[in-house]
Amino acid sequence: MADIRYLRLEGGIGEVLKCAEEGVLAMGDYPKCRHCGGGVDVEFQIMPALLVQMDSDVGREEELDWGVLSVLTCKGNCNSTNDYVEEYLWRQEISSEGLKSEADMQ
Repeated sequence: MADIRYLRLEGGIGEVLKCAEEGVLAMGDYPKCRHCGGGVDVEFQIMPALLVQMDSDVGREEELDWGVLSVLTCKGNCNSTNDYVEEYLWRQEISSEGLKSEADMQ
């Protein structure tokens, strides 16, 4: 599985992946662009497989953990007079029950 999925395709957008049924950001709930007020869409997703590459300390108080991180950017690709335009990040958790081992599922 890829660690980062780029979705902004010419003429549309790829499928937005989710890791659970809860905590999904519906398209109707997407915020507006902070710069131009236009619509935003998911440009790319950071998948949980990246945690393995980062060697996250599982179970530690300061560990990094996420299900899927979705970065939403302006559909109009607007530019600011500044060098940077603030974007949105939506963090979907694995689930309210957390990860389950194979032993938990039997």
